[in-house]
Amino acid sequence: MGNLDVKVAGSVLWSVLEKILSIVVQLLVGIIVARMLLPEDYGLMAILTFFTSLGIVFSDSGFSQALLRKASVTAEEIKSVFIFNISASAAIYVLCLCIAPLLARFYVKDVILQIAPVLFLVIPINALSAVQNVILSREFRFALVSKVNFVSNLLSGIISAVMALMGMGVWSLVAQRLVQSALRTLFLWFYAFRRLEGRFQKDNLRKLSSFSIPLMLTDLLSSFFSNIAQLFIGKLYSPHSLGFFNQAQKIKDLPLTASMQSLQSVTFPALAQVQNNEEKFSLSICKVLSVTAYVMFPLMAGMALVAKDMFFVLLGEKWTPSVEYFQILATFSMAYPIAMISYNVMKIKMEGPALLRLEIVKKCIFAIMLCFTIPHSVKAVAWAVALMMLIEMVINLFFVCKKSSVRFSNLFYALVHPLWLTAVMALVLLFTSSFFCTLSPLLRLMLEILLGAVCYFSISILSRCAALDDIVTLIKKLKL
Repeated sequence: MGNLDVKVAGSVLWSVLEKILSIVVQLLVGIIVARMLLPEDYGLMAILTFFTSLGIVFSDSGFSQALLRKASVTAEEIKSVFIFNISASAAIYVLCLCIAPLLARFYVKDVILQIAPVLFLVIPINALSAVQNVILSREFRFALVSKVNFVSNLLSGIISAVMALMGMGVWSLVAQRLVQSALRTLFLWFYAFRRLEGRFQKDNLRKLSSFSIPLMLTDLLSSFFSNIAQLFIGKLYSPHSLGFFNQAQKIKDLPLTASMQSLQSVTFPALAQVQNNEEKFSLSICKVLSVTAYVMFPLMAGMALVAKDMFFVLLGEKWTPSVEYFQILATFSMAYPIAMISYNVMKIKMEGPALLRLEIVKKCIFAIMLCFTIPHSVKAVAWAVALMMLIEMVINLFFVCKKSSVRFSNLFYALVHPLWLTAVMALVLLFTSSFFCTLSPLLRLMLEILLGAVCYFSISILSRCAALDDIVTLIKKLKL
């Protein structure tokens, strides 16, 4: 195992540990806040988050990932991207303020006029730390970044929980997002401030734009279609219905997005460094996919199986309508990590325009699905979102094989073992669930989780799962 493997393993471990701790914090905060707030509060936040997400993508314009993709960068390139990010984010913030009155009238919610100017500050605040994050990521200082993220999540979560208990409603959600971004930016500035040397040069942006602009448009399409359904649900149905759908997505994303942020932030620069060594590149991809599937497949499937008890115990009976949406989304979310890692490979092996064309095709498919499902029901929208994750995984894996030396048979063997292990675990839980029906929801949930974990790891050991061996080997190689 090479030094890069150990460095990546250590980075992933630190990042995963941070995400696990952050998930615990967010879960505790989420329980407190969800029990105090109304579904409508989450619906309003979902509407505004749509525009916040687009604003963040616009303000960076793909330059951060362009810097990560390069084998080496200059101080002038870093400074040029930083100045651009600040200027673009300021302009986008003003534009979002102009949109806020239109949103208030469209949804007939005057409270949007109060929330929007505060929440949209996340856009320029994030822009202040984008380059600092790139600097630390290129240096593989993921342990430091992980600590920064955890402290930011912890402090913002405490503030949000206290505000919810004080009866401040939707403002507790706004404060959590704003404080988390502000603290993260402050900490990253402290650790990377002295590295912002050089001077602004337009030519640097022009050179980077050949990759960054198509990538920005690709990410923009992804962000747009990831959240567009929520805008229509909030209007055609109600912010109340949107709140149930949004809560299902939030609980689904809690382990999923956190884990993928850890893997993507580490694997993208790591794979970029070995992209010219096809044998090592192919082996690394298969190992990353295998280990990711081994962890995420049982996690998402297990959450879907215990969803009813989980929502009742953690959030309370008022959130029961979210369960059916969650079960659909969580089950198919097993495909999401594979699709995202494959997309990272595509960003390394494919040019920006080709990525953009492919993304347009995928989003056209999704748009057609939404046109048929949005007028039907919220549950139908959940099915469309879920099926699109599966479709995207298949398309991305196809292009990974096409654009690199990775063979489909190797990808198949990397994924099939975790898949059948998860299937066996699911069958055991379904078969034994009837024996727990007389127990309290809390005790039933604890037993189901324990049984699922014991079953999965026992079969993994008996079947000599390669992914489990890889995890154990990487941990042993680390100097902790």
